[in-house]
Amino acid sequence: MRLGAAVCVGAAMAAGAGCAGAGDRRGGASLVPDPLASAPVTRSATRERAIAVLSEMARSPRPEARANALEALLEAPARLREVLPAGLRDPSPAVRAVAVAAVGRVGAEEFASRASALLRDPSPYVRASAVYAAARLRLPADQTPLAAMLAGPDLNLAGHAAYVLGEIGNQSAAPVLRSAARRASPLADRTLLTKLDLQISEALVKLGDSQGLDRLRAALLPYVPADLEGAALAAQILGQLRDRGSLDFLVRLTDVPDPDSGPMPAEVRMAAALALRRMGLPRSGPAVADEFIASARPTLRVQALFEYAEAAEPRMATVAARLMEQDPEESVRLAAAAAILRMFNRGGAALTGDGLE
Repeated sequence: MRLGAAVCVGAAMAAGAGCAGAGDRRGGASLVPDPLASAPVTRSATRERAIAVLSEMARSPRPEARANALEALLEAPARLREVLPAGLRDPSPAVRAVAVAAVGRVGAEEFASRASALLRDPSPYVRASAVYAAARLRLPADQTPLAAMLAGPDLNLAGHAAYVLGEIGNQSAAPVLRSAARRASPLADRTLLTKLDLQISEALVKLGDSQGLDRLRAALLPYVPADLEGAALAAQILGQLRDRGSLDFLVRLTDVPDPDSGPMPAEVRMAAALALRRMGLPRSGPAVADEFIASARPTLRVQALFEYAEAAEPRMATVAARLMEQDPEESVRLAAAAAILRMFNRGGAALTGDGLE
């Protein structure tokens, strides 16, 4: 599991660059009414409400919601600790993997024994995350199984192992990652191979190998529809790495080309815009996310909230508060609550202005 907000890239992107056209939008943010019809609420109450929403979703019947809620609560470590016990014994391997990685991320030493026990979990995803937690907590753990996962037939697991190796930061992993990058799998899914290649490149950059940046930047130049998902993932990674060398490419992805060529898909444009926000370089004019915050597609509303969380403007905080309470989709309500917490952690200035005083 990758900690942090994941870019939502729909399978429909394979149909072509114009798949996120007018049919995916309902007028953008202009359709969002005043989100707080009730009396103004205090900033602290808004934050507490967001935490309450996430804590409740950590008990959702849906494993995906539980895992995403745990990730979001990384922004509130004290409250995260309250739901970690359940997450660490969750029946879903995905939730356990996120929970034990969160133990390492926040340095929750009180869960050290449970993290060590998960080194023997039946799921290799959980074991990989437990290795990360052990490394962060300075617990004894054998990291060599990660190399076997990286070289194994499960490309998703290999990508998870690559991410963990990059996060641990052990320089000795670099040769193993380079070897895995040269794997030849003619029968494997091209999308999965591209994803793995980018994840390995990210890990190598974290270990000090700047050549990985070249591969990531090259992925920002999609030539065929099949390259679009890779472009979105590369933009996400480069934003997290704060790679200013990719700025020109990212700006190009956010632009809407001439009508003959059509716009880039919404997922790619928003991933690039989010990367620019993370580097402290917002676009001039309206946010790309404004075009999709009222999309009929929940995945686009979720992704729009990622950029809102980074931009942290008062109007965006107000919209996020409204979506947290009123959106019919659980995933959107969760993303809105996560966005509010992120805004607070960026200084709280966003939650001033009309409606959130």
